[in-house]
Amino acid sequence: ERGSVKVFVVGSCRVWRPLRRMQELGQVALTNHVDPWWFTHSARAAVQFLTVTLGDGSIPPDLHPLIVETHPPARRVSFHGGEAFAQAQALVVEVSSLRCNLARDWDLNRNLIVAQPERAAGLEMLRTFEVSEAIFNRDLRRIKRFAAGRPIVFVDAIHWVDRRGTVPMRVRLSQYLARGAAEIGETVLHTEQILRGHDPAQTLNSRDHYGQAFEPVVGAAILDALRGRLVAE
Repeated sequence: ERGSVKVFVVGSCRVWRPLRRMQELGQVALTNHVDPWWFTHSARAAVQFLTVTLGDGSIPPDLHPLIVETHPPARRVSFHGGEAFAQAQALVVEVSSLRCNLARDWDLNRNLIVAQPERAAGLEMLRTFEVSEAIFNRDLRRIKRFAAGRPIVFVDAIHWVDRRGTVPMRVRLSQYLARGAAEIGETVLHTEQILRGHDPAQTLNSRDHYGQAFEPVVGAAILDALRGRLVAE
């Protein structure tokens, strides 16, 4: 049955919103419906999300506002973890950044750092850096272990081209993800494939966000990739 695909999602609004549109259409069931909001962008942040939501650790209270969008910290994120994960047939994991923002070994959300400069300024040992391909691949392998045999569809950053060309870090990320996912036998859905043949002015609100009208197209592409993996299994 087409509506029976049960998916555990890790990522940002770029995968959540399209997949929620598919859920509204009865095409997919999201087992970990987002509440509270917790968006991730890097592979390391995805590992962090899975670690916490599956019950192996908790976010330090002072870092919570720089990691999770919904407050207060009393609203636990682990409540939807184990049971939701057990129901899932597959995972969708967005990996849209190579950048890490580490404080005490926790990867902070750059958008929340920018929105709360006074809170971020009070942190000791905040380091921002781009991960190497070796570290990136290590994190993909950790995600694979969490999946416990479930197929994974990775989705990369929005493929953006303007008069200056492509975004170099996004090109590197797509290359790393293609090679790393192939090594662990998983699928990558490149946003370049989704956007090909479409006018960016009609599909994107910015270099980081899809237009609302285009979200069902993105959701359908993700769902097609999921179904392809499930059939192959």
